[in-house]
Amino acid sequence: MQEVRLEFELRDWASEDLENLAEILEVEVSADSLLYDLLEKIRVLYHAPVKTSLKRGASHLHSKLLGIDATAVRDNEIDQLPSYNELQKASAKHLGVLKDDPDLEVLELYVSQAVIVNALGKMEPSQRLLFFDEKIEVSKLASAAGIEGKNYSGPVSTMAALGAAQASGFGVYVTTTTALGFVTNAVGITLPFAAYTGVSSTIAFLIGPVGWLAAGFWVISKAIAPSWKKLLPAVIYISSVRARRKFSSIEGFGQGIDDPVA
Repeated sequence: MQEVRLEFELRDWASEDLENLAEILEVEVSADSLLYDLLEKIRVLYHAPVKTSLKRGASHLHSKLLGIDATAVRDNEIDQLPSYNELQKASAKHLGVLKDDPDLEVLELYVSQAVIVNALGKMEPSQRLLFFDEKIEVSKLASAAGIEGKNYSGPVSTMAALGAAQASGFGVYVTTTTALGFVTNAVGITLPFAAYTGVSSTIAFLIGPVGWLAAGFWVISKAIAPSWKKLLPAVIYISSVRARRKFSSIEGFGQGIDDPVA
């Protein structure tokens, strides 16, 4: 699996995408240092202050036992910014869906699908019915991704859109964007720039003051683990932007999506 470095992944993002990520991570927007601040927040959240403190203490003790100057000991695992791959693997492990060694795109789907499945499990039956039956305008999805083309299919069910054209990336875009709507709402985040266009009509029925998803699901009990309340929405948002950017230039993207349950 090719390693994706966050500093390279985020540096070409549009300012709106960076500011959405800043909202998720609770980073103050600064034109001069926003990228650096985002990367630093991710690094701190990933390693977590308590975990870092414990590791540094153990490293210091170990160095003293070996007669090594502690100031000369550098724990790269503590100091290093995680790669995007590492973030996805950690997210999958947290959600209990890390199996084998899948490709990065498959791992993105594992994580986003796990979020959707957990959300569905907490819904009332009537809310799940809306999720499965509500129609999505494929043309709106394509337009939100900056994709130009002709002959887009008309409205399709959520499930048809989620499962459509995985090979071409359409399913990845829909899945990550849908998961993004769930997980940001679960922790009370409203992004400053539109990120849900195309699935907003479906999400509008499911999010809001209905209380179907407890924010506590995203908060882990162990202080030494990463802060998932902020980190998981950030990981899914990065997945969504990556999918949108990756496939926005594919001509004819979204064509021929049939709804088997229409």
